[in-house]
Amino acid sequence: MGAAGSIPADEAAAKEAGKTDDEIAIYKFCTGLADGSAKEQCAEGCEMGPPGAPPLPMDAMLGICGKMVVAFPDWKSLCLGITKNDDGTYSVLTQQVIGAMKADLPAIEGTPFPEVKLADLPDEAKIEMTLPVEGGAQIKFRGACDHD
Repeated sequence: MGAAGSIPADEAAAKEAGKTDDEIAIYKFCTGLADGSAKEQCAEGCEMGPPGAPPLPMDAMLGICGKMVVAFPDWKSLCLGITKNDDGTYSVLTQQVIGAMKADLPAIEGTPFPEVKLADLPDEAKIEMTLPVEGGAQIKFRGACDHD
């Protein structure tokens, strides 16, 4: 755990710092997309809507993430802030630290992502990448959460 001071380094320290179970679960979800551990925070039927796309079942989303991590093995998802909204949802600040492409990116079926061969990448694209902080993510808990 731990990013930009938003959540202490481990769950016990986070609870001691006054973080709620929901905040800890959201943090784990946001930072667990690359390694698939986000699913541990999901209730049955959980969907995730990636930017610009309709919501996908969690297994489909994690399948996409898994293929991206093959090409970008240093990819890290940061959770920089969690705010509870008046309507009970949470707004989340996230940032994707992608790193450099180090292997071929396979085509991702059902998406517009084509296969990209590392050998075909122009030199100017062989860089470490960090995307801007995203603040539009909104997380809603519907029904029971697995972390309860």
